[in-house]
Amino acid sequence: MPSVFDLSGKNAIVTGAAGLLGTEHCLSLAEAGATVLAVDLDVEPCQFLCERIALDFGATASAFRANITQPDELTSLRDRVFKRFGRIDILVNNAAVDDKMSGEDDASDVSRFERFPLDVWQHVLNVNVTGTFLCCQVFGAFMAASAHGSIINIASTYTIYWNVDDGRGRSRDSGRRSKRRIDNAIDFELSMSRRSA
Repeated sequence: MPSVFDLSGKNAIVTGAAGLLGTEHCLSLAEAGATVLAVDLDVEPCQFLCERIALDFGATASAFRANITQPDELTSLRDRVFKRFGRIDILVNNAAVDDKMSGEDDASDVSRFERFPLDVWQHVLNVNVTGTFLCCQVFGAFMAASAHGSIINIASTYTIYWNVDDGRGRSRDSGRRSKRRIDNAIDFELSMSRRSA
């Protein structure tokens, strides 16, 4: 079956590649012909995914471990990727923490907005928002300098629909809503730089 998009010769980084959505993003990019660079804290599932991509699509894929909340790790990752692949064409910011409480008897009570734990809140923002911001800075700077590249920030439908309570007494995802704000800021910066060029 022919691919709708031809990404042959393009290098694509996917953060959170070991997760359910990350895996699907990687497979879709590989099917379209991209070289997939699968990034996650848990690198072993990424290695299996890369083997699957090679078998299923005959495509090149490599696994990398990185904590997207750590600028030094992202800078190191960027340098390794550029040394090995020469460029980055696509960044899929998929890594995220799901802020729903589960597996606890009192999960629905604890995840109510007024009882939501501060440490969980801070962790969600650090990964979902700061991690996305840092990836855009570290990889986006090189894309902007070369005047090509695409950044895709994966968010939730809750970025559009806001309800403090999800109907089951749980607060919803503030981190993914903030990703949408990052998209807006990047769009504005790029449009301004194009106008001044």
